[in-house]
Amino acid sequence: MKRSNTTPDAALEEELLRLLSTQVTHSPVSVVVAMSIIAYMAYQQAPDLILVWAAWLGMVVMAQVARVIIIRSLRKRSHLEPHRTLRTAALVNVCNTALHSVSLVFFPLFTPFQAALQSMLIIGMGVVSTVTAMGFMPFALAHICLGLLPLFSMWVWSGLVGPGGAMGLLIALNGFAYMISLFFVSRRIFAMFRESFEMRAQLEDALAKAEAAGSAKTRFLAAASHDLRQPIHTLSLFSAALGMRELDSRATHIAENIDNAVKALTYQLDALLDISKLDAGIVSVKVNRFSLHSMLCRLCEEFQVTAGEKDIVMSLDCPADAAVRTDPGLLERILRNLLTNAIAHNSDCSIQVLATPSADSWELTVSDTGTGIPEADQEHIFEEFYQVTNPERDRSKGLGLGLAIVQRLSQLLNLELSLESEPGWGTSFTLRIAADAIPTTADDSQRQVSSLDELKILVVDDESQVRDGMKVLLEVLGCSVQVASNTSDAVSMATTEKPDLALVDFRLRDHDTGLNTIDRLRHLYPGLPAIIISGDTAPDRLQQARAAGVPILNKPVLVDPLKQAITKACHIGA
Repeated sequence: MKRSNTTPDAALEEELLRLLSTQVTHSPVSVVVAMSIIAYMAYQQAPDLILVWAAWLGMVVMAQVARVIIIRSLRKRSHLEPHRTLRTAALVNVCNTALHSVSLVFFPLFTPFQAALQSMLIIGMGVVSTVTAMGFMPFALAHICLGLLPLFSMWVWSGLVGPGGAMGLLIALNGFAYMISLFFVSRRIFAMFRESFEMRAQLEDALAKAEAAGSAKTRFLAAASHDLRQPIHTLSLFSAALGMRELDSRATHIAENIDNAVKALTYQLDALLDISKLDAGIVSVKVNRFSLHSMLCRLCEEFQVTAGEKDIVMSLDCPADAAVRTDPGLLERILRNLLTNAIAHNSDCSIQVLATPSADSWELTVSDTGTGIPEADQEHIFEEFYQVTNPERDRSKGLGLGLAIVQRLSQLLNLELSLESEPGWGTSFTLRIAADAIPTTADDSQRQVSSLDELKILVVDDESQVRDGMKVLLEVLGCSVQVASNTSDAVSMATTEKPDLALVDFRLRDHDTGLNTIDRLRHLYPGLPAIIISGDTAPDRLQQARAAGVPILNKPVLVDPLKQAITKACHIGA
């Protein structure tokens, strides 16, 4: 793990320390075993020198223990500069290598076989030490100068005056060549290590920048969404209230166009909100059994009019007993996006919704015979804001978030999503959904509002236009309304007259929040129904609001969702 504000060389040295710390965890046992073998051979040749080789072996064991303690402690001393700790680690390695080479005092006592075995052990330990240190030259030079040079010098002695003869000189000659080769190999290993480390650092830096850019994008979308939602929310309230009044035909036409424009803006902002919620990881999955046939019939009937305006013929092929187990709300969102996308990007074609059984699941396909998607674009269409045929950014074709939401929701529900498309022939999206029995209980989500007359509602919002718009709309619906701009005013009003429901903005001024308002109101009236209305889409704020367990409506709020939320919160008609 890199320390902050370190230079590249310091970071490289820290990585070497990490590798050494890992090495000392595994190497002591093998080193002690190897040195014990050499000590045992010394005992075989000179049992009367037992005190000598036993003392040496004891020093080897203590040195290994000390090496483990010292190198591990070096990594914990973050106040020390990396090059100083690495220098200390190299010194410890030099001492251990020198101690291992002390075993060469027994070399003249050994038979050629024992001398060869001793040589193999010393060479092997040195190679492991050099490689695990990534060719770090102080380690490599310690092994070459303190381990290999004395070892092959003993083979020269064996060839000149000892029992080795010509074979000893030949081994020594090969050994010296090996030392030279090891020196250059170590340099190459360390160079490769440095290159790979720098490459990894660059990748980590690029990843950090990408994550920062992603976070900045999320914050930007959240801020822009919040700032846009406030005036659009106000507009939607006045537009809804206007549409409920008696108007002449010309004014009615104007009101309808205003309402349609507000709904289009709301749909696009909701797409941004969906992305923010998915990024925040706060979209909960509520799995239920329900009739797939009923859902598809309702959606096809709803989209039939929009499709007909573009000369698109819609058809549905789904068995009446088709039922699945998943989250019905999220699945409907997926299907709505697929159907909206198919209608927005095509005309004068056909769209088919097909449900076919497959083992223990249903394959649900939304296909069209429209323009199709070029193969080069197919891997990009699930990216945010990517649109194949909308260079002019036609608002009627959306923002390019529909399929990004489809993919994320499919992953959230563990649904298999596949795409087949060919230019000129059309496009098919297929979902594989787990099958289940037809539900025996009716879905109560369609329960209608029975009456809002005389309901006392306290509206808390720091925007005066929003307060006025909400008051006008709720009074048209028959409610009695009080408005406040902050928690203090809301509590004061509630003390005078108990409200039946509080509609509270999430983010108020002067660090005040809707959650604080609701908490204060519920101190006066425990269990008071409350709804948060917010234009804030920042992931952390969405998580905070969700954790409070209060229903949330996102600005701009259209009249039907508002009525349904009030009805549910106040148990009207239950």
